[in-house]
Amino acid sequence: MLREAVTYQRTFAIIPVTAVTQNPKIAIAAQCASGVFARSMIAFAAGKSMMNIRDNSVWKRPVVSVLKRPVLVVAALESELDAGRAADGVEVVFTGVGKINAALATTQALVAEKRALVINYGTCGKISKNLHGLIEISRVIQRDMMAMPLSPRGVTPFCEDRIKGHILESGHIGWVCGTGDSFVMSEDPWLTENKVDLVDMELFAIASACKRFGVPWRAFKYVTDGADDAAHDEWNANCASGADLFWDRLNAAIICDA
Repeated sequence: MLREAVTYQRTFAIIPVTAVTQNPKIAIAAQCASGVFARSMIAFAAGKSMMNIRDNSVWKRPVVSVLKRPVLVVAALESELDAGRAADGVEVVFTGVGKINAALATTQALVAEKRALVINYGTCGKISKNLHGLIEISRVIQRDMMAMPLSPRGVTPFCEDRIKGHILESGHIGWVCGTGDSFVMSEDPWLTENKVDLVDMELFAIASACKRFGVPWRAFKYVTDGADDAAHDEWNANCASGADLFWDRLNAAIICDA
């Protein structure tokens, strides 16, 4: 039986300008006039100015107000993320492991309420050996869709959008994730050939639900292991290590909305 998604929610509040937090790794595009109060908005949703993970250059995207539509953070396990650190206006849903659990819980949350943005946080195994720490995802594919010869690996056969539907893009600069219902502990040449940088077990399902409901998504993964024969022990040792990095980055990204 699929376990019920656990949900945490907090409401938006208006905060003083002095409460805006600075973070050297995040370019916060905010200038507030004297005496003006800042609305609690998350720069991940606004997408106004963030640091390019690959080359540290600043890039900008249009502002999207989230005051009346909460941001949804989706994670697989409570052991990976402390929901108590969620900022005002951020709802956290734990889905359970794997694509089916992730798709069901994300869909249920999007049906229940319109969201400004869905953010997936989770752990991952690295295929590109230079990855470490907290990283952002630019696109995701489904590494375990194997319906050959009806379609190539990674492509769902008879899908309406068979040409491009097997690649889901966040619209943000980052790395390529391969999602599948397996815990990768050995080399898979197909991943390297298709320029997959890291592997997880939920993101493609989450991004697919977002696409279906027309909700933008972003994803941040913490590298716990090398997707090799030591991955199990490394994941157990590191699965909670990225949570504070994620919350620090998210909660620091408060911008002014005069």
